[in-house]
Amino acid sequence: MKKFTLILLSVFMTTFLMAQTPEGGSVTAGNYGSQAGVLYAQMNPVDTIPVVASQQFTDFSNSIAQTADDFIIPIGKTWNVTSVATIGGYWNGTGPATSFTVQIFADMSGLPAATPMFEQTGLTFSETSGGRFDIPLNSTIQLNAGHYWISIVAVMPYNTNGQWGSAWNNAPQANYVFADRDPDQLFGGAWPATWGQSSSYSAWAGRANYDLCFEITGDESTAAVPVSNWAILLGVLLIGTFVVIRYRRSIA
Repeated sequence: MKKFTLILLSVFMTTFLMAQTPEGGSVTAGNYGSQAGVLYAQMNPVDTIPVVASQQFTDFSNSIAQTADDFIIPIGKTWNVTSVATIGGYWNGTGPATSFTVQIFADMSGLPAATPMFEQTGLTFSETSGGRFDIPLNSTIQLNAGHYWISIVAVMPYNTNGQWGSAWNNAPQANYVFADRDPDQLFGGAWPATWGQSSSYSAWAGRANYDLCFEITGDESTAAVPVSNWAILLGVLLIGTFVVIRYRRSIA
């Protein structure tokens, strides 16, 4: 009877610990809280001229060719995201962008999910020296612990304003390499129609371990234990009490 009780206690403890573990694994890189309000940052560009397009082409039936990069929120934390930033710039024209779109995707085995969890369009922005683009969100996005992807997309016509893209980040790879997709094949098949790893694009083979520049700003709070986990915890405490009582009786 005593062995059965200990085994049952072990099962409950294992279940409780598993319920606290988010999908996606542990944090491998990135600066957390290095500046006031900055939740995550990788903003060390390797190139002076950005070459990685992420744009909605309003004069090509609003076709989108976009990039995304991933980040992980630590276990037990909740992020209230209020703005994002990137380092980027224009080529084949001088811009400016009409607006920006920010999308947040769940992680699906090392790539963004097909559709975003959150999307905000028509976002205003400010550009400062060095090609920094600050983009306030229209409303706060709340994200619990887990693995996510962010895509920052400039909205503007190609024929009059050119192209826009994000810079490579000059630092050790954080989590997965950035992803790209070109659903309408604007680039003639150079990028996949659905999300694919950027390292699969032969022209970038020598840069397979790079990420993109982006920064996430807001505030962080400690996540409360879900109600379901409180039920598990109560069960563990009851079993623990039962084991102690049984043990005391056996040695009495």
